[in-house]
Amino acid sequence: MLDEQVARNYSVDYVIRGEGEDAMLELLKALKENQDVSRIAGLTYVKDGQLINTREKEPFPTLDDLPFTDFTDVNLNDYTEGLWSDAIIPEKLQKEYNIQYVKFAPVITSRGCPAKCPFCFKKFGNIRMRSAENVVNEIKQIYNKHHIRHIRFCDDTLNINEKRLQEICKLIIKENINITWDTSIRAYPLSMDTAQLMKESGCIKLSVGVETGSAKMMKSIKKGLTPEKVINAFEVCHKVGIPVSANIIVGLPGETKETIKETYQFLRTINPDYTLVSILMLYPKTEVYYHAKEVGFINDSYFLESEVVPVYCYEHTYEKLLDYSRKVFILNFVQQKNYKKISVSSG
Repeated sequence: MLDEQVARNYSVDYVIRGEGEDAMLELLKALKENQDVSRIAGLTYVKDGQLINTREKEPFPTLDDLPFTDFTDVNLNDYTEGLWSDAIIPEKLQKEYNIQYVKFAPVITSRGCPAKCPFCFKKFGNIRMRSAENVVNEIKQIYNKHHIRHIRFCDDTLNINEKRLQEICKLIIKENINITWDTSIRAYPLSMDTAQLMKESGCIKLSVGVETGSAKMMKSIKKGLTPEKVINAFEVCHKVGIPVSANIIVGLPGETKETIKETYQFLRTINPDYTLVSILMLYPKTEVYYHAKEVGFINDSYFLESEVVPVYCYEHTYEKLLDYSRKVFILNFVQQKNYKKISVSSG
């Protein structure tokens, strides 16, 4: 995201911008054969004191052409064991499905997102999707070759095309692939038919990017959602029986005590099985980052001096944002009548 800053200030030879699968191979081949690297698209580097940006790289037109991730020499336990937590899989769900420490594999079925969320850096632009057959073939390889029984779909927008998602679920069921899986989705679109197929194919938990319960704030973040669409998504999940988490961001530009109250009340309406609350952080090249730069709250040199992603504290103190987030988070335990856990968390 800060390719020029990295190239100028750190001990790296080349930065690859954007999708790097073929760019990395082209670069290694060029270096091995002592060829001119300036012909390779998507590179940023310094040569003779001058910063060089080669032409922009075109995105892959067809994701099905990419090979599946090869986990042959990767011990997935090293990366995934112990990652089950209440924030990922609620405790009651761990008990219901006897989930403790299991290894899982990530699968990404698409790239891109249609939303224009001000806190998110859009890496891949327009949406490109792998075919349902291609996705399920990868799952089968992971299942048969690596004996993995849980999949985490890591798409930004797994359900943006309901028809394709339904096809993936139907193929998992048809092929009798006995897996469980979880993912994050948009609140819209999500029909009852799709949710039922998701559950039948092994979905045991969904996370929904609610972000805020304020209709005004929901519109300002340009995610394309309305309170009604979010309410429908949670009603569908509750009826089908898929545990669902509400992801909330506290401290978005324009956040006030009143909008926090609206979020608090909205959570009572949608009644999530779990609530994950985050305070807004400033990631480079996001709309909120540029806003923070304009008002003088931050500049690019920050990342040369700190490894910590900054919290947006221009409108509220960190202590106030922390207080907001605690109140929203504790509501989850009140709704679930898990008072014992409140005392532990508060202590």
